[in-house]
Amino acid sequence: MAVTGVSHNPCGGEGRRSRLRVAVALLASGLLILAAVWAVGLATGSFLVHVAYPLGFWLASDGLLALVGFRPLVRRAGAAAQMIGVGAGLGLVLDFHMVGLAGILDLTTVTTPWLALAMYVGWGLSLPAVYSSYRLARHALGWRGQAGRPAEPARVPPALAPALALVGLPLAELALFFSLWVKAVPGWFVAPVFAGLWLLAEHVQARRRRPSLLGALLARDLRPLLAMALASAPFALLWEGLAALMGSWRYLNIFWLEPRLAGVPLVAYFGYLCGYYALFLAVYGAARSEGEAELPLYGPE
Repeated sequence: MAVTGVSHNPCGGEGRRSRLRVAVALLASGLLILAAVWAVGLATGSFLVHVAYPLGFWLASDGLLALVGFRPLVRRAGAAAQMIGVGAGLGLVLDFHMVGLAGILDLTTVTTPWLALAMYVGWGLSLPAVYSSYRLARHALGWRGQAGRPAEPARVPPALAPALALVGLPLAELALFFSLWVKAVPGWFVAPVFAGLWLLAEHVQARRRRPSLLGALLARDLRPLLAMALASAPFALLWEGLAALMGSWRYLNIFWLEPRLAGVPLVAYFGYLCGYYALFLAVYGAARSEGEAELPLYGPE
């Protein structure tokens, strides 16, 4: 009688061991980088450690993903390269508003163009870190196999796309308009600007019939937002906590500077959730190529 349910393929065990080695190597590399970032940053105060922080967070998240059986982002070089490019470009746009127009962010230790260039490498690496940690949070929240949840990721109806652009475009240009014609930009204007950029990204995703965060929210599926909140908490706490101890940057002229959690203003945590996670993932969802459109963002894996 044949025995079923037991695999005698030696290659299967070797494949699992190989995946485990990759997972452990990624996790160890990420944790070592994060430990080195904190040690070197506190010892030297060098701004350059902030370039390596998102790399460490990315590799650690990828390692944990691989440990639970998911394909890590480092195995998808094309998608990772796209994310780094999108992250660097979006970082420049956000700094233009936060530093140049609204004045809510004082980058006290970025004193040369070379340091600024390195900073945008860090912005670029932030998007892979955001994506992998978000996927990990999705898994931690039990994304798959829940009864009563939509089987397919939710999309915004294409008929709503013009309205998203109509609302998003003026919001995105609000700070620039006030800078040109009123000569003063209140710090809180970054909130509608970020919302406008997010709505423009949602517009593109609706036009391309792609799943999106807004589509999930319209379908009353809060899991993407909850996963973003879960992932953004350690990302912000570790990074902003280090920056506060090093004096790398300061927040000014905006709400929620007090009270502070672990020395970090509440506005920072809010900014990581809405800026880093919701906005970065939406812009990547709109910009990514068709070949990478199957990467999971808002639906089950």
